[in-house]
Amino acid sequence: RNWRNLQFVWNVVEDLFIDSVTYTSSPGYRGYYQALYNEYFNSKDIIKGLRSKKYCGVNWNSYLFHLCNIRNPQRNLSALPKLDEIFNELDLENISRLKKPADRFDLAFKLYDIIDSVVDPHDDQSSKTKEDEKSESGNADGSGDGDTTDADLSDGIGDEFIDADESPADGDESETEYETMSKSMETRLGKLFQKQLAFYSGNPQKKTISKKDASSINSIKEMDAEVRNVDYSQNIYKIGEVTDKVRVIVVKNVTLELIERDSLSQYGIRSLKKIYQTQFNRNIQQINTAITNGRLLAKKLQLRNEERVTKTTRLKEGKIDRRLIHEIGFDNYQIFNKINIKTYKPVHIHVSIDQSGSMSGERFEKSIQLAAMFATAATMLKNVHVCVTLRGQSGYDPYIAYIFDSRKHGIQQITNVFTNCYATGSTPESLTFAAIEKEIKKDALNAESYFINICDGEPTCSYRSQNGTRLRSYSGHYARKHCKDQMKRMEKYGIKFMAYFLTEDSGYSSYYASYGMNTIRECYEDRVIKINGIHEITTIAKTMNAKLLDDIYS
Repeated sequence: RNWRNLQFVWNVVEDLFIDSVTYTSSPGYRGYYQALYNEYFNSKDIIKGLRSKKYCGVNWNSYLFHLCNIRNPQRNLSALPKLDEIFNELDLENISRLKKPADRFDLAFKLYDIIDSVVDPHDDQSSKTKEDEKSESGNADGSGDGDTTDADLSDGIGDEFIDADESPADGDESETEYETMSKSMETRLGKLFQKQLAFYSGNPQKKTISKKDASSINSIKEMDAEVRNVDYSQNIYKIGEVTDKVRVIVVKNVTLELIERDSLSQYGIRSLKKIYQTQFNRNIQQINTAITNGRLLAKKLQLRNEERVTKTTRLKEGKIDRRLIHEIGFDNYQIFNKINIKTYKPVHIHVSIDQSGSMSGERFEKSIQLAAMFATAATMLKNVHVCVTLRGQSGYDPYIAYIFDSRKHGIQQITNVFTNCYATGSTPESLTFAAIEKEIKKDALNAESYFINICDGEPTCSYRSQNGTRLRSYSGHYARKHCKDQMKRMEKYGIKFMAYFLTEDSGYSSYYASYGMNTIRECYEDRVIKINGIHEITTIAKTMNAKLLDDIYS
């Protein structure tokens, strides 16, 4: 075996596996991979090369070229013998199946043996034409194109075949119509192929990036997004119960820099100041009002920051009260006291807002204002913590984004982020709740925990099935059952779950409100409260105020 070629094939398999796993599990890297593929594998010259006779010779060099570009949608599997067999063995859609390094190494061996069974190395060297020999001699004495650095990039991979004639052998003409290439295009293609060889060999040409690009990379890293798989069971075509793994994106951090770079538009957060100044100004006014109301709420709840000290005297046991010692002479032995210090249990409030398109307008604006009020109050109270999340759908991936956490954010976060949110997408509901279950469970430890769900309809969205080949629906009875089960799980952790259903009671909407209330009640039973009109959304604030104040004065 030629060990350098075997190592190269192994590198390709490893790279395909790593790219697939990272692209699936880390959405923040998708832009990087798209740019990478466009730079190395999807250029017009590469596509022309796949359609030309340049790399149709039955030799290692040709196989390495097509293997490098096997992920290109314009791949030409008829260019070489058994190339389709190699493609089938790779099974790119399921490349993540190769979880163990040994599995990937075994596949690399298999691919190498397939190529080696076809290639005859002696034919490669003898297939050189007179033009090739002239070209080689020209390069040797320095009369070539003057670019000698690119040839070194391959690190020796396939060197013995790099300059071999790539045209098909006599009698091996395919019926495929191949594109013709000029000499200059062949030169460009050769350099691109050298870059690919160097890339897979771990020796890519490195360039410095601009400050702007470096800042963009850092801001994307700050997003701290990850993909989590959520189990969802449903009955498919009445055949039986099917459990899917639904991909849910969790965005843990939202910053103004990300918003200004338009890195979060797929999550319903973008710089409205740049695209819709009027709406942005309106949002600023509404959020400022909410911040003012939040400060007033904090003053009402200020007692939660204090300790209540109660001293009881003239007891039969306890600590001696020195001021009562003289009463022993009067046969009064109740001279003891006890001091009780009451501190208030920390409160954690999680406000999750439905970001579906039907929430657009006042419903979403009022919901954001309500969340801003609670968030503001939490910044002023040391034992009241508030998280605010938005949930929706990006493409076919449900997502939930943390836009505020009082343990690390202040008022500035409310001003920067809440003013740039808008409603879009579908209603993935408890798929997103399940994705952040470990965070919810952690927040509930040693705290009085409330989960406030603000929505305007039943769960509805589409997602790709586990193998990614077809769309499935998260809706109907099975979605509502999933919501109910998730609510029960939260309550098991000691979380007080409350769902607020926003609707209108007029005309056609009255019928919808009645139907919608029934479906929402199937999701959350008696934990759902109907909000009849936007003006009544303050009911949520009054309910929470009462619960928190009752705890103080009880």
